Amino acid sequence: MSDKSITLVELILSMVLLSVIVLAAVSFDHASRFLFQSSERTTLVLNDLTLILEHLAKYVSLATGDRGNYPAIEKLSGTRLRIRNDIRNTPDNYVDDIASEYTWDGSRNFTFTRSGSSTRLSGRVAAFSFSTPAVNQVRVETLTLRYDPTNPTVDPKTNPEVSLPSQITISSFSSSAN
Repeated sequence: MSDKSITLVELILSMVLLSVIVLAAVSFDHASRFLFQSSERTTLVLNDLTLILEHLAKYVSLATGDRGNYPAIEKLSGTRLRIRNDIRNTPDNYVDDIASEYTWDGSRNFTFTRSGSSTRLSGRVAAFSFSTPAVNQVRVETLTLRYDPTNPTVDPKTNPEVSLPSQITISSFSSSAN
């Protein structure tokens, strides 16, 4: 017999070691993909929250109106908000102002409507409530977004949820006449 041949035990041992290395690589790849997917979902929800708040801040800051017949900001219902913007730059004429509306449908869609065209800002809103404490202010009291808002189960890995830590008040830069 030759001393240079590979025994059956050595062959089995090398195959087991190779299998362990391949299994470790596959497990690492699977865990990395899952971590990437869960962080991507969280990022999508955070981006939607940021978009909604920046959009609201932009149009509320440009709101114009008075305390009488043409309020700058008005709460139409529990989930509808109308903001009057003086796009044509005629501060003494409120009739030609353009009204923008934000609507949450109560299930998940948060929509912005202006001049008859609607844009869905997010389809991930699980809860939204606001108030108008002053003539030119909007207080966002609750804004909660979830990756899948129809699923009530919150799981940071598969269905992350993001909400405002506290109320946010957004004010208009323009002053209202009496």
